[in-house]
Amino acid sequence: MNRRKVEGCYDYDGACKPGPNGEGVWAGQHDFSVSIFMWVRKAYIGLKKAKAVYRVKGAVSNSEAVYRRAEDICDFLNDGGILKKKSERVSDS
Repeated sequence: MNRRKVEGCYDYDGACKPGPNGEGVWAGQHDFSVSIFMWVRKAYIGLKKAKAVYRVKGAVSNSEAVYRRAEDICDFLNDGGILKKKSERVSDS
């Protein structure tokens, strides 16, 4: 997160990201998701996250693929791309 904290840029955030050994945040957690949002100007000073525009879902055991896909989508959106869906699931393979 905060890799591109610039007004008008897309970024992603996974508040429920898996732990360092692939374990879930909660016991028994098998899936998690990452939201993609745009950084927008606050009313006074600084930036804030806008409403999520896309969500990437996947298995806790496949977290790196979920983060890679979220990064790819952010790059696509920052290059002017337009998405036709609201979410996707990364396969467990």
